[in-house]
Amino acid sequence: MFRREWKSRWRTSKKQKNRCQGAYPPAEEKAHAGRTAPALIEKSYATPSLVSDILKNKFVLGLPFYRQEQDLKRSGIRITRASMAAWTILVFQLYFQWVVQFFHRELLKRQFLMMDETPVQVLKEPYKRPQSKSYVWLMRSGEDGLPPLLLYRYSPTWWMASRDMTN
Repeated sequence: MFRREWKSRWRTSKKQKNRCQGAYPPAEEKAHAGRTAPALIEKSYATPSLVSDILKNKFVLGLPFYRQEQDLKRSGIRITRASMAAWTILVFQLYFQWVVQFFHRELLKRQFLMMDETPVQVLKEPYKRPQSKSYVWLMRSGEDGLPPLLLYRYSPTWWMASRDMTN
């Protein structure tokens, strides 16, 4: 009896050793597709975690879109920098524009407001030559004892900026 039991155990263990663990799942176990996160932008594969990682890399770590594109490409993920830029603009318009509007209203309530414009060159702007100037404005609250507020605004012309800032 002992000999027969030993042979039976030896055959079973030999079969288990020859078969790679996890290489062939048992027939009763079937693969199921997991739930995917809902798209942040309609009709795209931009999930909240993907877009938040792209935005963190861009605005916290200062990593340009072309470098992110190269890093993702090395990992086998193809997302163009144009897609990243478009997602950034859409996410701002859909989810963050109200935050900027809130801080703009708060800035206008303050006793002091400091502003400075920086001319920038935008190469492909509608109805403008590439040599013309556009402006980035910095608005900052004054030293009034409250937490400082800073807001950057882009304007294609100086006139449009002065009109937009006061509204």
